[in-house]
Amino acid sequence: MKKVMVAFLIVALAAGIYSPVWAKEKVKIAVMHSLTGSLALAGGLAGQRGSLVALDMWNAKGGILNKYDIVPVEADDQSNPDVAIRETERLINMEKVPVILGIYSSAIATPLAPICEKNKTIFWITIAISDAVLEGKNMTYVFRPQVRGSQYGTSSVDFLKDNVAKLGYKNPSDIKIAVTYEDGPYGVSVKTTTLTQAEKYKMKVVLNEGYDHKAKDLSSLVLKLKAA
Repeated sequence: MKKVMVAFLIVALAAGIYSPVWAKEKVKIAVMHSLTGSLALAGGLAGQRGSLVALDMWNAKGGILNKYDIVPVEADDQSNPDVAIRETERLINMEKVPVILGIYSSAIATPLAPICEKNKTIFWITIAISDAVLEGKNMTYVFRPQVRGSQYGTSSVDFLKDNVAKLGYKNPSDIKIAVTYEDGPYGVSVKTTTLTQAEKYKMKVVLNEGYDHKAKDLSSLVLKLKAA
């Protein structure tokens, strides 16, 4: 975590956006995840709690540069992109935060990135991993210190290929796989490279079907998996 925070500070200083804040003893950092709505239990609440714990730990070590305490400004995107946009604009224009930390959903992070970029507000994405959030956009104020969704798909199939004997198969082409995915940007990015990599190793794809993340009953999908 220390390395990530140091990198974060270097970026912030280089961007030159801290000048009005660093003269004070406290620095505001917005923390926004899906605290309510369909994505709350899926990971939004956990993301918020983890982010706040990390900031508390940093403050316990003396804060930024052992001089400035971090003051979290919490926000709830309500699992809704439109709400997230309004909250982002409020955090930037009213709370005057120089940094927005968080976002669980890639579908929510994608429209927020250009808003933060336009306003020269650092957007530090903690979870949303869809390639679409950043790919080909050359942003200078948006960061995501983790793997992309496409890498999830590639590595998952590579794992099967590398462990083909342990799984009881002779060749990768003997393996049958079913691909089910949440039909938003994150799920689609994982699904796409999963299928590409499976084709590379000539694995048999017996099912390829997405589902709505708001769905409360996936029994029909489970039956299809059993039938496949």
